[in-house]
Amino acid sequence: MESRITHFCLINDFFDIDFKSDYISKLLKIDVDAILVLNSFIDPHDWILTFNANYNNGRTLLVSKNKLGSYKADKVKEITIVIPIPSIDVVVWGVKNESYIYIM
Repeated sequence: MESRITHFCLINDFFDIDFKSDYISKLLKIDVDAILVLNSFIDPHDWILTFNANYNNGRTLLVSKNKLGSYKADKVKEITIVIPIPSIDVVVWGVKNESYIYIM
């Protein structure tokens, strides 16, 4: 089973300010692959496990309530992980409110 880590951001300029998504992906992939091996999830049938990191304002988690994300014909399983990034009004390392693409 192959694992992939992807990043999706609903915040303008978030990836451009000291955010190293490639580095984070490499670290997470090592851990995910170790967990797959430890739990015997190595599948010879070429399945792909994709973790989608979704960065947003956290007010609305934007997670589908239906069963989207699994594609048996393509042998793909997708898991979306919502990572809320707070406003600068809440914490000093947060982002400006106008940087959020999706505001609710």
